[in-house]
Amino acid sequence: TESYAGRTIDVDAAATDDVKMKDLVLTKSLGTLTSDAAVVTGNQMTRRFHVAVAPDTAPGTIVTLTLTASDEHPTSADTTQSKTITILSDANPPAVTVNSPAEGAILLEGAGSKFTVAITAIDAEVGIKKATAVVEGVTHTLTLTSPNVFSKSIDVPNVDGTEDVPKQITITAEDYQNNVTTQQVNVLVRPLIDPNAPLLTW
Repeated sequence: TESYAGRTIDVDAAATDDVKMKDLVLTKSLGTLTSDAAVVTGNQMTRRFHVAVAPDTAPGTIVTLTLTASDEHPTSADTTQSKTITILSDANPPAVTVNSPAEGAILLEGAGSKFTVAITAIDAEVGIKKATAVVEGVTHTLTLTSPNVFSKSIDVPNVDGTEDVPKQITITAEDYQNNVTTQQVNVLVRPLIDPNAPLLTW
């Protein structure tokens, strides 16, 4: 059996005994284990287990799951079975859609003026590790603000002159196996033109 890192392995276990079931237990070689309550129906016990595998688990890692069933008879030996899960390699880069700014958007320069970089980034295999935007050589880390959406409010660059100044924003999304998708967005920064000199009072 195979699975990608960052996913949860669900195990539906069942055991029967000719007397009475006592317990049904799962152990794992790695990951975080949780379980639902056991359900007993006559001489059968069922239980669902969940093993969450960390997203940075290396490809090729073997996860060993061991299920143990025990009954109420004091001299009966436990029954044990094991299965292995191989962590797959992800060669696919994230899918990225730039939500804002739009290509060719005009950003207004000004004291405290900001604009928002927002993207939708999806990695169907192992998940998104980080998303960044580079503006004027400065790398800004985007924050996960809703499912699959990463964003950050960034200062509008200062520019000189009276004409709109072209700027490029480089946006990158990286998954947990270091696959990268990069997109560029070209915008215009409109200078703040203040024709009025300062007003002095004495």
